[in-house]
Amino acid sequence: MYIYDRRSLRSNDAVLHPSYSLKGLGNSQAAAKQIYAAQPLIRELTDANFWNIFSDRNRVVVVSFWSDACRPCDEVARILSTTAESYNRTIFSNVVNFNQIEWDAKVNPQIHQHIGLKGIPVVYFYYTATGVPPSHTAPLLEGSLGPSDKWNDPEEYEWRIRSILHRHGHALVARIILIDLAKFFTARNSLRNMFTSKLEAKFNGLSPQWLSNQLLSFRVDYRSTEPTLREKQNFGSLDFPMYLLDSSHDETFVRKLMQQHQIPNRIQCPTVRQPADPFELAKACFRESQQRGCGIPPGNGFKKIGFIKTHKISTDPIGKRDLAQAFLNVTSHELGHMLNRCDHSSTGLMKYPVRLDVDMSFSPGDNGFLLGQLLRLRDFR
Repeated sequence: MYIYDRRSLRSNDAVLHPSYSLKGLGNSQAAAKQIYAAQPLIRELTDANFWNIFSDRNRVVVVSFWSDACRPCDEVARILSTTAESYNRTIFSNVVNFNQIEWDAKVNPQIHQHIGLKGIPVVYFYYTATGVPPSHTAPLLEGSLGPSDKWNDPEEYEWRIRSILHRHGHALVARIILIDLAKFFTARNSLRNMFTSKLEAKFNGLSPQWLSNQLLSFRVDYRSTEPTLREKQNFGSLDFPMYLLDSSHDETFVRKLMQQHQIPNRIQCPTVRQPADPFELAKACFRESQQRGCGIPPGNGFKKIGFIKTHKISTDPIGKRDLAQAFLNVTSHELGHMLNRCDHSSTGLMKYPVRLDVDMSFSPGDNGFLLGQLLRLRDFR
């Protein structure tokens, strides 16, 4: 839904809303002009370049209209400066653009005449889907904050930007890629669908509202064929390749896969002093007969890989009772390791050995840690 009030486009005089006061605005010594001049992440607009902000497609464009006579504009400038810095540290830094323009008939007469405002401060939120300037027949304005809105609430800015990103498909997907080299699920369509749907629901259920606010979701992709070498090397920070193997796959095969995925020889975990050797971790995993799988964490990087021993799960007397649940628990456990967990609690889904016959969840501590690492992977550069 577009928010576009055509009646506001023909007001000639700028006025301050009567309810504005200096109370609660914090330090008012730094005026909007000074704040914007010191913030390179917020572009200065003028009559000459205003319409250029719409030339790039698929961008969220935030524009603050301010004047020297507007003290509330100083607070908006502070909020916008902080918001711009926040987005500059994320993967959306090139998608969300911040701008400011002095709304003064003497400084920018054309814009002042074209965009009539009944009061300031005003912040417009555009989405440039077409790459051309807005018009009455094709408005780009999708939200605004002004005299009657929560212009002094930083969360309103975040909410409006996230809403526009969501609406236009900029939410990011963390892909759990199940690569079935064992061909275990190839002819078991019903079991595969039950397992993958439960796995996707499990990780999207870690914290649904938080994931939505962070523009993140999980998706399970099933593949019965091996990725090409280029695909393996190009898996990104939000890709979690999990290989389903059988007894024909040994540690030599696993080592070759890890090399193809460019897994480093050393991983440094945030909570562990000494670096670990992921190849030694995988070797130990495959030499221990009781291990049903292993997940190699990325440490401070993003390269990661996981393995599930399908033969260990499918032949287990307990696992055979409910294979979908058994595969769900083991895979979730190893994905917990792949989400940068070098050490973990001894409860919930990170308990070892993980149970096969009970629907389990991550402990609250592990749950929070996994979400934090997911955020780190989202913004990894």
